[in-house]
Amino acid sequence: MADTYLTVVIKLEGRDETNFPGLSGTSATRTKGLTNLLNRIDAGLVQGKVAYAVHDDSGTNANGTIACLVATVTTADTVTFEWGGDSTVLTAGTDFVIGATDTELGANLATGINEHPVLRTFLTAAAVTGTVTVTFDCPGQVGHDVDMSTNDAVAFTLTQIGAGVAGDPSSSVVVLNGVDKT
Repeated sequence: MADTYLTVVIKLEGRDETNFPGLSGTSATRTKGLTNLLNRIDAGLVQGKVAYAVHDDSGTNANGTIACLVATVTTADTVTFEWGGDSTVLTAGTDFVIGATDTELGANLATGINEHPVLRTFLTAAAVTGTVTVTFDCPGQVGHDVDMSTNDAVAFTLTQIGAGVAGDPSSSVVVLNGVDKT
């Protein structure tokens, strides 16, 4: 069975990103906060636009790479993933085992990403000979917004996540303050 992806874009007019009550905390809390926000836009209580598109799975998932060099890595070295205002830091020797070779370091970093309670919800990592390919879990450009960084660019050489292409859209809708503008 094929997968279907629903991409939602919400524009809140006249509000900054720090003024989103209910959109932090646990997944359940964020889901309730998002539901409340959509209801308030629909009722005209919050000025905003909601657009969404339904895509099939024929697109390309965005991906990037992390080349690992074990000879220079230390237990103070980190790889950080930022997306949607959240930051997740993986520390060598704490969140993943360093290992004795580039291949082991890459495999261990991939395991650290795949087992992390936050990262595993939207990323998948696979390692081959010391290079970790990090792939966003749905096709399209939304994965381009994941920013990877490190405090040691010699131990971890990063190629940012990109090259995602959405699948074929089967429908799209734009709603402005509760009115369908499609």
